[in-house]
Amino acid sequence: MSNKKTVWHRGNEYLYAFQFGRLYTNTGVFINSEKKTAFMVDAPFGSYEFLKESLLRGVAVEALLITHGHWDHIGDAHLFKKDGAKVYAHGGDRMVIEDPSLCISYLGSDMGVAPCALDCVIGDDGRFQIAGMEVHIRSVPGHSPGSVIFYMERAGIAFVGDTLFRDGIGRSDLPEGNGKLLIAGIGEKILSLPDDTTIIPGHGPFTTVAHESRNNAYLR
Repeated sequence: MSNKKTVWHRGNEYLYAFQFGRLYTNTGVFINSEKKTAFMVDAPFGSYEFLKESLLRGVAVEALLITHGHWDHIGDAHLFKKDGAKVYAHGGDRMVIEDPSLCISYLGSDMGVAPCALDCVIGDDGRFQIAGMEVHIRSVPGHSPGSVIFYMERAGIAFVGDTLFRDGIGRSDLPEGNGKLLIAGIGEKILSLPDDTTIIPGHGPFTTVAHESRNNAYLR
């Protein structure tokens, strides 16, 4: 499953969104066509083979940014790392990314995810440049300890993982989940973005900050 969408374009810069895997995980791909460099947001099963044979042919993936360490977002992470992408994720989810067998305790299976060592351990907040795009990090724990969002101010887009969905919020009933912390983080770190920011959740349809601020019953 791919369902490619061009979500932003300016000059030689393109930002795409795809859906991959059995849970239709939304995956981001930013490409600088002049530099022939790219970065990704999340890498579910099926993303590597499809993208390397299509959109990323002749393009170097500099980095893989992981919103959180659950299996449906990291299935192909080790393949992109093997090709030279530096893997970024928050330290709160480092253990389950580097040792997915730890998920067996609450999933009953590691879903066949291969371990993937992190190259860059993200803190709670910050920003960095990749492939010519500035990416802001905002920590929003509660769905998992290491859940973060990646906000690209120039594009007006935020990849929020499983913290927030259109008219919903992420699960907080898994081990180390915390519903109160999640809702507080959404308000502080996501709803504080400009109203016209496009929110791309980990699954399902896109939304905006304005829509969620006005309509999301979980946030009232």
